[in-house]
Amino acid sequence: PDSGASESLARTEGMISTGQLPALRPSPRTRRTIVAFTILLDAMLIWLSFCIAYYLRYVLKVVPIERGTLPVPFVDWVPFGIVFSAMQVVSVAGTGLYQIRLGRDLIDEAVLILRGTLVGIGLVVILTTFLPVVAYSRLVSVYAWLVVIPLLLLGRGLLYSALAHLHGSGWNARRVLVAGTTPISK
Repeated sequence: PDSGASESLARTEGMISTGQLPALRPSPRTRRTIVAFTILLDAMLIWLSFCIAYYLRYVLKVVPIERGTLPVPFVDWVPFGIVFSAMQVVSVAGTGLYQIRLGRDLIDEAVLILRGTLVGIGLVVILTTFLPVVAYSRLVSVYAWLVVIPLLLLGRGLLYSALAHLHGSGWNARRVLVAGTTPISK
């Protein structure tokens, strides 16, 4: 007789009789890595939305610059961009967006993103009154807020599809044994 097969069977029977199943649970390190990657992705998308807002205001001139208003170079807007990015990440984190929860879909994420970015833009407008921007244009704030929401939603959608693809290929999957003859177990 094959001693390896009987040893494997005895080990399996021992696990079933004691109630232990060989389940692969996501490690805390994996969760922290996903959250850190998500925060980094969001920070880059928020900075990109600020750059797009500046481009819309001063390069494309979606709303024409009034007489007497001078275009401000991008270098003078960098402090605003840093404050904008930091406040948006902090306010979005304050809504609980970076807590991994089962069953939360993109619609739930959209509500949290909308709430967090609205609070963040309010804080940014208050804080930018103390920054040394020569000719502060409120339209840059409005454009940045309008651009950040679709960018964050697009980033979430791409992140979820990448994680689903990884999960489908076996990464971070749980093995579960279902026993019984009820319709649920089939």
